Amino acid sequence: MVIADDEADIRLLVRISFEHDARFVIAGEASTGKEALEVLTSCGADAVVLDLHMPEMHGLESLPLIRRRFPHMAIVLFSAYLTGAARLTAVHLGADDAVEKTRAPAELVERMARLFAAA
Repeated sequence: MVIADDEADIRLLVRISFEHDARFVIAGEASTGKEALEVLTSCGADAVVLDLHMPEMHGLESLPLIRRRFPHMAIVLFSAYLTGAARLTAVHLGADDAVEKTRAPAELVERMARLFAAA
């Protein structure tokens, strides 16, 4: 999986959370939406945790591009600014799930695991 967030501390927290679960392998990280597309293209990941607000190309801009290029990828939007409207827009654009950053990291891991279990 790839972790895309402009905040290095958040990427570290998410990475540690997923590294402690043998079901997941971190294939790369990105700090912008544009970089996320580049990393996903080069690493062959099958999932991405995608921040909403990032420089160059934010999550809602990169989300449909990721979905078109990688139709079977599990995509979870992960944001501190996840309003009801943003959640609906994310799902409409192709996100499989959306999780608030205020949730425990274990919830993000479990919600990603459910996506793979359902596939």
